[in-house]
Amino acid sequence: MLDIACVGDIAVDYISTVNEFPEINSNTEVLEFTRTFGGSAANTAIMCARLGVKTGLFACVGADFPVEYMEELEELNLHTNLVRSALNTTTAMLYSNGEEQLTFFYRGASREITEIEPPDEILEAGVIHMCRDFTGAFKKLIQNSDAQISFNPGYGLDEIEKKDLEYILQHTTILFINEHEQRYLMRMFELTSEDVRVLGPDIVVLTRGSRGSKVFSEGDVKEIGAIPAMLVDPTGAGDSFAAGFLAGYTRNYSLEECARIGAAVASVTISTRGTHPEVSWERIKMLIV
Repeated sequence: MLDIACVGDIAVDYISTVNEFPEINSNTEVLEFTRTFGGSAANTAIMCARLGVKTGLFACVGADFPVEYMEELEELNLHTNLVRSALNTTTAMLYSNGEEQLTFFYRGASREITEIEPPDEILEAGVIHMCRDFTGAFKKLIQNSDAQISFNPGYGLDEIEKKDLEYILQHTTILFINEHEQRYLMRMFELTSEDVRVLGPDIVVLTRGSRGSKVFSEGDVKEIGAIPAMLVDPTGAGDSFAAGFLAGYTRNYSLEECARIGAAVASVTISTRGTHPEVSWERIKMLIV
């Protein structure tokens, strides 16, 4: 049985570094430009696999899906359930000024995951980690699996209708959000407390960039610092944090230790270019000592 099954998007990312974001109808110079492989679900799955967790991935890819990306997945012994689509592979175009990020997103093949029945291997996982805003697929997972549900809506949060979001959150064990997403939930549901567990999740993990994270659980709030690292590229940091947290969670670490592990994995990611840096469980354990 899989320890973790990641469900959502797999994508090709085009990452650019700029000094500043341009005004509308103007331009700015791109200082660096790279093509990498990403997608929130795939990023998390790959980093979980690198950490030695038995991991599966359920996603849709296009006929143009890069051979090199498939080779990377196969080398990791990742249990892939990739469905081919006639649409092009999901693509993200990301622009970063070193602190903030703009993303343009072509959904492409990923949109078809809502029409496909999830395979038994995914449904039988210990934890199902759902990424983005594939509401139809997520409802099927919740209704047909006894797994603990982990949810990282990311950029897809504002695409989910309120009633659907309520349903998903009521069945969520672990919710990963950043401060922007926390504020969005507080506005949408008119909350006065930053603890959004009132919406249903047992555990809320709030990531705060260089200020570390907060973990809200029953009767407790813990603040965990970030692990210092030289910032090269912030892309994929949130997915890496989730992977580290879940790797610790499936190994029965305390929530505070899970957040520390997540911070360590994120620190490795932001200090390299690309979303899937080489990392091992042994290296991460050294970083959290």
